[in-house]
Amino acid sequence: FTFGGPVPAGYFKARTFFFTSYENSELKDTTLIDTVVPVQSNSNFSLPSSTGGSPRPEADTSLTPGFAPAEFAPYVLTIPTPATRHVFSARVDHNFNDAHNVTFGLQFGNQRSTRQFRTATSRLEEAILGPTRNTDAYTFTDNYVFSSKLVNQLRFQFSRFKPSFAAADPLDPVVLITLTDTLSGADSRSGTLIAGNSTSAVNFNFPGTRVEKRWQVQDTLTSIAGSHTFKTGIDTQAIDSDFLDLQDATGTFNFLSVRNFLDNSVGRYRRNFGRQTGQKNTYYGFFAQDEWRVRQNVTLSLGLRFEKETIIGDNDNFGPRAAIAYSPFKSGKGVIRVGAGIFYNRVLLRTFDDANLTESRQSYDTNRLPGPATNSNHLCFDPGGASYVSARCQFLRQVTFPAALSMEELVGLENSLRTSGALTGTQTGFSVPANNLRRIDPDIKVPESYQFNAGFEQQIAEGLVLEANYTFNRTVHLFREFNANPYNLPAGFRDYNDYLVNGYSSPTVRFVNGDPNDTNGVSTSAGMTTVNLASRNPSAAASTPIGRARAALQSSLGRRLGNAFPSQLDQVASIGIANYNGLTIDLRQRFRPLGYGFAASFRAAYTLSRSEDDGVNNTSNPSDIFDFSTDLAASLMDRRHRLAFSGSFDMPWWLGRLRLSPVLRLGSGAPFNISNGSGSANDRNLDEVSTDRPNYSGD
Repeated sequence: FTFGGPVPAGYFKARTFFFTSYENSELKDTTLIDTVVPVQSNSNFSLPSSTGGSPRPEADTSLTPGFAPAEFAPYVLTIPTPATRHVFSARVDHNFNDAHNVTFGLQFGNQRSTRQFRTATSRLEEAILGPTRNTDAYTFTDNYVFSSKLVNQLRFQFSRFKPSFAAADPLDPVVLITLTDTLSGADSRSGTLIAGNSTSAVNFNFPGTRVEKRWQVQDTLTSIAGSHTFKTGIDTQAIDSDFLDLQDATGTFNFLSVRNFLDNSVGRYRRNFGRQTGQKNTYYGFFAQDEWRVRQNVTLSLGLRFEKETIIGDNDNFGPRAAIAYSPFKSGKGVIRVGAGIFYNRVLLRTFDDANLTESRQSYDTNRLPGPATNSNHLCFDPGGASYVSARCQFLRQVTFPAALSMEELVGLENSLRTSGALTGTQTGFSVPANNLRRIDPDIKVPESYQFNAGFEQQIAEGLVLEANYTFNRTVHLFREFNANPYNLPAGFRDYNDYLVNGYSSPTVRFVNGDPNDTNGVSTSAGMTTVNLASRNPSAAASTPIGRARAALQSSLGRRLGNAFPSQLDQVASIGIANYNGLTIDLRQRFRPLGYGFAASFRAAYTLSRSEDDGVNNTSNPSDIFDFSTDLAASLMDRRHRLAFSGSFDMPWWLGRLRLSPVLRLGSGAPFNISNGSGSANDRNLDEVSTDRPNYSGD
């Protein structure tokens, strides 16, 4: 829906124009909830009633004798999970006079998609996750013509961006209830019922909320002096970003059975702390450009731009640019263009968020306290009380569901257990997560690109233009990750495998690169154990080739940063590169009559290109931490050949004056990346990062 026009009366009549629009779209979809819910109610945390079906008792395999199994009944419901979008825009233009006008605009937007589940789910409706994006933006532009040779444009904008990935109420606790059905087969509803929030780390990836505020001021002054057109200007942008990682941030309550849930007997409690981080970054840009009409058919452009971002200490980002356009024919129907320059990318704040979270986050998990095995936590709730002796059981008795425990309350409960002797001084449920630890390289730089373009454009017939362009782009200082704390590899060895085979010394163990079809990999003869590093044995157990290799490295080599740091500490550094070469041939026909009432325009473009890089994304780990260049290969965006055809064809009156607009796109297949899976057993090069890939061409 749109509405606009001039202001009809008063001072603003014929001087002020306005325009408004509203857009709404909804992509309908549904999700089937197929689970069971308790027949009885929990006074502390309500769940919906059954949608129908016969109640039945849960299986008592996870219940302590003396507990009465709870009853549950089917909860089967199809709920709408659409993707919706609302956008409202408004703009006002006002002309003070012929030399001065201003424009003010605003936009409000809301997007939400709950289309996350393609099959039946055991999540209740309030636990359905969906990304949400709320935006509002305000813009202001002032154009002032001082004279026919001097013009200034001032632009300002402010925007607020609030995306999140969370359940309907991200402050609710996560409630996980183990279901053990007495039925089997297709009618069984065993599994985990997810209620409340659903941002538990074990149930979904990357739930979080973020609020970003941005403002930008640009000013450009254009002046003409003879055959020169000068442009100078500034560009300042400020970003204030606050991020909250919601994984287990509100407390996750596990119940080993429906009976335990009804009795508020928590079997496991988890919560994460220190998951909030804020980033502030201000960008400054200054530029000057001279467009010189050297001759009637020659234009030379020279420019220089300086850029600076306060979040990193990279202060030498000068970008010179030069271009020339030359029309060699008197007809003026052809032009040759050549240009080159240095350009700078923008910093991704998410990378710095992750590094900050590495420094501050802590996790609490009652499973780290001494007590019964995870699948036997129900023993903590034996009616006779005999099993309350363990520290974990005593702790869980103090958890009041659904109230989340603060860090101070957790520390207080542990101190009381130490006073009673249930916990020793070193035993605790707190830990610093050891996975995905990340830090920023002190010499990190803004990624920069070196670009060159040469092209020719020629009108070859009436309204028919042929254009060809060659582009080269090399980008350096791209963000990449590597493990900063591996074992110290002695000089002269290519990798850990080379060291173990040719440098490791032991009177009882030797390493070889033997038969790759060997499925065992370890053999002993005359007191000497031979370990075949090429064995197909997939296990990382201590007795297997991978386990023995790790033990040998640990006993003979120290770590680069020392044992005070975790074995995997990802460091983000400006060490990545990317290259692009592309030739594009473009044929365009302007709209023209074809006769007999037909008319058409079209464009055909063919691109021959090669794109390569050494990482799938900005935080890619290499397959070989000692040689990043081995990852340089075809980019996942690489398409060797691309052909695109589009047009607009008008039909005559006797064909209904239809307009046809066909689009045809053809392209080469995309490359793909073959990994060796994830997990410690697939770390065959022993760098403690599971990024290994099958080696079909090397040793």
